[in-house]
Amino acid sequence: MYSVLVVDGTGTVTVPSSERTRTDWTASMDQFFIELMVDQLGRGNQVDNGFNKKAWTDMLAIFNAKFGCQHGRRVLKNRFKKLLKYYRDITDFIKQGFLWNEQQQMLLADDHFWDAYVKVCGQEE
Repeated sequence: MYSVLVVDGTGTVTVPSSERTRTDWTASMDQFFIELMVDQLGRGNQVDNGFNKKAWTDMLAIFNAKFGCQHGRRVLKNRFKKLLKYYRDITDFIKQGFLWNEQQQMLLADDHFWDAYVKVCGQEE
């Protein structure tokens, strides 16, 4: 099997999406990344709903050094978006009456909440 690299007119080498490797995020990677983001917030390196260029550069360097990888900024930004989506989803569940159990790190709800949620989700399809 041969790998195909695409070189555009500027000399940029692009690896086709089918050839890219995915990052297998572990709980320790997520935890470390979250700690890096909290640190950057404390340093005031944020803009709008994200981080400024310096924050991304710093987090990327520290993250790659810690885990011995060579990820690009895109990998961390995509994980940031995914974690933010998880946070918003959980926040929405809590607004609907679900409870967050800190000890078990999971959402809890009485059966009537689950039944109502399943009923609504079934109607949306």
